[in-house]
Amino acid sequence: MPFCPNCGAQTLPENKFCDHCGAPFKNVQKTSVPVEDNSPPSFVPQPPLDNIPHSPPSIDIPPIPPTPPPPPPPPLSTGPIYPNSPEGPVIIPDYSQIVFPQKKIANRVIPLIIIAIIGALVIIAVVVFVKPPFLQSGDPIYKETVNDKPLLPKVTTQMPMQATMYMTPAPAPSQRIVYLSGVPYQQVYSINQQFKTGQSEVFSFDLTQPPIVVQLELTPKIASRKKLVDIGTANERYITAEYPSPDSWFEIKVFDADTGVVLTSLGFGKNYNVDTKQEYTIRTNGKYRFVMQGNEISANVQILVKS
Repeated sequence: MPFCPNCGAQTLPENKFCDHCGAPFKNVQKTSVPVEDNSPPSFVPQPPLDNIPHSPPSIDIPPIPPTPPPPPPPPLSTGPIYPNSPEGPVIIPDYSQIVFPQKKIANRVIPLIIIAIIGALVIIAVVVFVKPPFLQSGDPIYKETVNDKPLLPKVTTQMPMQATMYMTPAPAPSQRIVYLSGVPYQQVYSINQQFKTGQSEVFSFDLTQPPIVVQLELTPKIASRKKLVDIGTANERYITAEYPSPDSWFEIKVFDADTGVVLTSLGFGKNYNVDTKQEYTIRTNGKYRFVMQGNEISANVQILVKS
């Protein structure tokens, strides 16, 4: 039987590859193991030794077999390789040799950078040229701008403590005579008008022949509301109740014209009573200034001196 020239393992004659190492058989002389012959030798006449030509013995040197190529490395598999298995091993590919395509990130980043730069330039232009209200000085809620001049908003109070004074010239003494308790009085001042938003009127008079009488007849603004009466009874119902508006008030102050001291005051609403008809008499000489103020009220004021 032949032997593998690579590993020396015994193999079959018809094999083309070694069953042990897998080396191919090429130009390999097949040698057989000599078989011992135990039969008795037969007599063969020998020629005389002198007639045998003497020649050097020939030695058959077998040729050196070529070096077979190294066996290929076994592929990666999920299990051992069985030569006689009907199913081949599952080959696992080598992903380290796969080249994946790279995404072109630069083509997306550049437009985003350009858009961000344009947006920043637009914001800077708005801040520089438009000047939004929150960047302007002052309080944008309570300030307006007209012809580049800031104006404070108008605040209207229902019952201002101080109001704008409208100086009006004192009317000339009239010839109207009014009798009070049978005594004639001459009318030196009279006004009958509606007072709104703290409107003021002023009248001055030099009293040389006292007394001087101030008469007031007031008509405040009337408000109404529904009121539930007779609660819990069979006559329970709503009625409409009318009352002077809390926004209505009137005040007249008498000043000493020389010193500015307030001598007396009377009025309606605010800190005064709610009488709609009032009268006050001054019985001493002096220079007097009468300041009248009111809001949401109609006032009929007469100032009389004894004739």
